Amino acid sequence: MFVKANTLASESSASIADEFKPKSAGGFFTTFMGGPDGAAPGRLVEYDANSDFVAAWPTVLPTDGFNPHGIALDEAHNLLLTSDFICPLHTLNLGAGVQGSVQLRGSVRVWDLARRSITKTITVGDPNNPPGTINVELIPHDRRLRAFVSGVNDGKLYLVDPQAGTAQPVVDFNSFALPDAPAPWPHLFRINTAGTRLAITLNYQGLDGKVVWLDIVRPDSPKILNFVELGKGSGPHYLTFSPNEDRVVVSDYFLVEDLIPSGVVGIGGDHKVHVLDVVDDRLVEDPTFNLDFNRDVATGPARPHGLVIVRRNGRLDRHDVPQPPQANGGPQ
Repeated sequence: MFVKANTLASESSASIADEFKPKSAGGFFTTFMGGPDGAAPGRLVEYDANSDFVAAWPTVLPTDGFNPHGIALDEAHNLLLTSDFICPLHTLNLGAGVQGSVQLRGSVRVWDLARRSITKTITVGDPNNPPGTINVELIPHDRRLRAFVSGVNDGKLYLVDPQAGTAQPVVDFNSFALPDAPAPWPHLFRINTAGTRLAITLNYQGLDGKVVWLDIVRPDSPKILNFVELGKGSGPHYLTFSPNEDRVVVSDYFLVEDLIPSGVVGIGGDHKVHVLDVVDDRLVEDPTFNLDFNRDVATGPARPHGLVIVRRNGRLDRHDVPQPPQANGGPQ
């Protein structure tokens, strides 16, 4: 459903929208990887409860590869995080011999939420070979306000400490390498409301795929509980929890730049949507759910990139609301 577009010059200061985070008072923040020309610096754009443009942030723009993709928000602690991923303009083939290239980023920006300003930039991974920090999420109930961020290019999950300004690798998904597929790319992940479990997609550059289930009670030493194979050509990217967190829904499509002017990214996946049940603290695929956007969408083949779960009655039932963690159940 189309709602509205940014049409005024003041509203057109950003391009390539990615992640959204709602504000408690209404409205939301959205990361835009590109500025008005699609290159760095990108923007964080704020909208009000009517989905009207408020402002593009920060007012003083970084000059060191600000291309925000991931976003995390903690209003109670005046904290906002964004993670830089890739420069979108440079992935395009712009004609006249200008071929696209991959300029990955590797940083988490720490924001003073009230001032809408960046206070700290945390380098993630090797600055000479940036990992492509696509997704960042704060750990619920973590006393140190730490977060995880995924590095696509180096295959690692990092633990970020916004107060100390550090990022350390805590999981290396290269151990999941397959003999007949490229190195696994950890893409998006979601953390449960208790802050104890994390589900993450592994995308083998569109040639295979898995979803990995992690115990993160000790954030500095996560444990792999199990994983689900999604099969040849799956290429999973997006995932989300059901409202009561007993299921994980996954979509198989990342990005194919095949429209004019075309580009260098061609990670398509198989365009399927999977449902994984949480059974005895393990992920198990639901064999009765079979949604294929190549087959089941009348205007297809279609590309299922993002997912939102809604109730037909517009409300959550009592049993759909996640319960708060027990007194000692959250991360320390």
